[in-house]
Amino acid sequence: MHLLKSLVPYRLRNAYRRIRPLPGPDLIGAWQSYCQKWCLGYCEVTPDRFHISGWLAIEANRRPHVGFRVNGRIPEETVFPYPQPEVAAKLPFAPGARESGFTLTGSQTLSGDIVVEAFDRRTGAPLGDDYRPLEFPAVERWGPMPDPQRTVRVVGSAAEFNFRYGGWMSFRSLSAAVENSTGQSIEAFPRVLDWGCGCGRVARHFLNVSGLSVTGADVDADNIAWCRRNLPNGTWSELSLRPPSAFATASFDLLYGISVLTHLREDDQFRWLDELHRILRPGGLALLTFHGEASLPWSGITGERYAVLRRHGFCDQPNGLYDAALAEADYYRDTFHTEEYIRREWGRRFEILAIRHCAIGNQDLAVLRKA
Repeated sequence: MHLLKSLVPYRLRNAYRRIRPLPGPDLIGAWQSYCQKWCLGYCEVTPDRFHISGWLAIEANRRPHVGFRVNGRIPEETVFPYPQPEVAAKLPFAPGARESGFTLTGSQTLSGDIVVEAFDRRTGAPLGDDYRPLEFPAVERWGPMPDPQRTVRVVGSAAEFNFRYGGWMSFRSLSAAVENSTGQSIEAFPRVLDWGCGCGRVARHFLNVSGLSVTGADVDADNIAWCRRNLPNGTWSELSLRPPSAFATASFDLLYGISVLTHLREDDQFRWLDELHRILRPGGLALLTFHGEASLPWSGITGERYAVLRRHGFCDQPNGLYDAALAEADYYRDTFHTEEYIRREWGRRFEILAIRHCAIGNQDLAVLRKA
């Protein structure tokens, strides 16, 4: 194949691919098999009223039977469905995406964390695992909020809601992954590392768990400085782009990396996997997200890159959106893995306890244990 490419000029190959492009992924199949099919878009709570909105994509024949509960109670007013052209544009293959909007309002007092559930009004039962409950944290969990520019760098949006919602849902998913995979709570793993902590979007929730010692580490020196100023009950450490880190061997009982290995080249991935293995104690857990099948409907991956992914199990492509001041402009990539690759390559270093699809946003989560 490489010899053939060398014999055929690039311009001719490029022209041919415009006429006969390589096939992309089966987006409909990935959506139906792996993806979560609803999301919160806004949540406002006052002492005497709440307003919650979002989208829920579902087949037209099921749509009339969808109901919603907020903290176990049916809202006073529910509007569903209504047009969501932005969702339809992003997910044109998803049944029900165009008419997916919902708004929930009520005058009852909501205290503590907010849990929104979708259910079948005929039976009262949940719609299924594709529609797991959505949660928004109580105000006392928010902590100091970063400035909009820093928020954009971390979550791709300046909206405080996205930062709060995504951080809390990630924390809850990590906690559930530990409990479901080991039968133990996160308190059983007291020394915690947030690898790629940003400005503490998730780490702030671990800091609120009694008995945990939380360290955050990142290559982004600006975000580490922000954490030191605003989240002083954690320990914050700047990392170089490649190992080794300054952490001692077996320093941590639990570490997690959200949207880190989704942005590294393959060689850098292996370097960091070896380093994470070194700093984790025997029996400790590593929870690492990756762009797997659940991410493909959102990815915009080209047919050429998808062909590499199917052949090798790994591919990466440039990402020009990340604006942190890094020593290498092209260090930050968009990276994709197949589950088979994860089990083969990551399984050389760790015991794989579970792979949870669409566990953190649209990313899959590997639950790993050091032997």
